[in-house]
Amino acid sequence: MKINKSHMISINYTLKSDDGLTIDKTSSDPIIYLTGDGKIVPGLERALLGRRAGDIFHVSIPPEDGYGPIDKSLVIKVPKEKLDQIADLKVGAKIRGTSGTTSKIFLVTDIDEDHIILDGNHPLAGTNLNYYVQVMDVRLATKKEKRAIKKCCAPGSGCC
Repeated sequence: MKINKSHMISINYTLKSDDGLTIDKTSSDPIIYLTGDGKIVPGLERALLGRRAGDIFHVSIPPEDGYGPIDKSLVIKVPKEKLDQIADLKVGAKIRGTSGTTSKIFLVTDIDEDHIILDGNHPLAGTNLNYYVQVMDVRLATKKEKRAIKKCCAPGSGCC
């Protein structure tokens, strides 16, 4: 059976940077995924379409089809006194920021005498993603699975 939308698939993968360093990989258990639900990067989703159980392949995904290019507007310089309520703030720390009803995780990338630089980009934004994938299983998703995923991933459900 070829992978198409609304199939449950299981895959093992290793994600590497352009210089060959492993960024992420599945553990001993493959990930199980409903195609078409938008929970993996678009480039990998497209690369999986038409594949079958047993297929092994490599795909290089540019930032535009992965986690996006770096958005410079998400790198902000904040006066230190605005964050003085956070104890022991260090470069590499992650903090949650809010604006109205939107919440975002920011990475502290620099601290000087007066300011803290925060980056709200995904850690892999601007990065080519090199996936080495093995398709373990492909099957039709049941109505129950589709409903459960749709319900779980509804806006405000808190699970996704």
